[in-house]
Amino acid sequence: MQQTTQLLKAAIEAEALDFAINQEVKAKENYTALLERLRDPDDIEFCQQLVTEEEAHAQRLRKLRLSLDMDHAERPGM
Repeated sequence: MQQTTQLLKAAIEAEALDFAINQEVKAKENYTALLERLRDPDDIEFCQQLVTEEEAHAQRLRKLRLSLDMDHAERPGM
């Protein structure tokens, strides 16, 4: 029973992380598309920062997602 509960919890965590990664990717895509329409240098700089931040968020979430299959002792800085 405990193993079933742990497997269910891991599946829910994985699904939540997959959803979050997808949202970060979509946000990056939206900001990237917006960059093509911007003309003001300050707006462009700000939007580029947002693109960079969204990519960093996605990378951190991917790393966390991959760590779900690892033993807690093996997780890299989690």
